[in-house]
Amino acid sequence: MRLVGVDPGFAYMGVCLAEYDGKLLQVQYMHVIETKKDQRRVLACNDNVKRARKLFLRLQNIVERYEPNVICAESMSFPRNASAAAKMAMSWGVIVSISEMRGLPLPVQTSPQDIKLAVCDSKKASKEAMHVRLVNLYPEIEGLLDDIPASRQEHPIDALGAIVAALDSDIVKAGLRVGE
Repeated sequence: MRLVGVDPGFAYMGVCLAEYDGKLLQVQYMHVIETKKDQRRVLACNDNVKRARKLFLRLQNIVERYEPNVICAESMSFPRNASAAAKMAMSWGVIVSISEMRGLPLPVQTSPQDIKLAVCDSKKASKEAMHVRLVNLYPEIEGLLDDIPASRQEHPIDALGAIVAALDSDIVKAGLRVGE
């Protein structure tokens, strides 16, 4: 079973691909999709649509290339800032649209606290603790992170965390049964 993990974001969307046989999880790909605010004088709404399109095209390319059975993602948080909330919603719209277009089940969503709990056994674990724990569990990710700047590695790490937290979900369990 192939799983794509996504750390939803508008400026930085973390992506991770892993294969899972019900016992062993093997991480195969990690990436960050980056969009930047247009520095020219353009309407913010037009710029946001352009950035959402870039997220869509890049994530769609990854999903078409690797043909996952499930998308696992950190659940949407609701920032206090309306602009940030709108961007997060657009990012989630991209993920749900791609799931629908590919005939995948709705993305398996896990909260940031559940991801930390699944990875580090603590809902209050730091980003650094998650990174260290995931590298210990899946040493292959060190090589996969080589091309990603250290300041951006938290995004694919969070995407992998979403996969780890989703392994016990009904959707992943059902997908494994179908594959038997």
